[in-house]
Amino acid sequence: MGYYTKYSLSVVSGNIDKDYIKEITVLSDYGSLDHEIKWYEHEDHMKIISSNNPETLFRLHGEGEEGEVWDKLFLNGTMKIIEVDKPVSHDYDWASLSRI
Repeated sequence: MGYYTKYSLSVVSGNIDKDYIKEITVLSDYGSLDHEIKWYEHEDHMKIISSNNPETLFRLHGEGEEGEVWDKLFLNGTMKIIEVDKPVSHDYDWASLSRI
């Protein structure tokens, strides 16, 4: 059993040409985010990936099997949960984000 979530990853700013899915695959063993998966460690994995790519701002979108929808931002090992579809800027108080 387990809880399935449909994930989508986007780059808000930074290196948009890099294939970050390969980094996710190395950490999680998931080959893609094309279907619903049980990626319980997504926060830890994305913090690691964002630490490895400190100039890149990531947005991870999730839609759970029970209808919840969320967005999480990751920058240089930090994470912030934001309102879904909220515009993102570098004006956030990044110092207040949680570190690895």
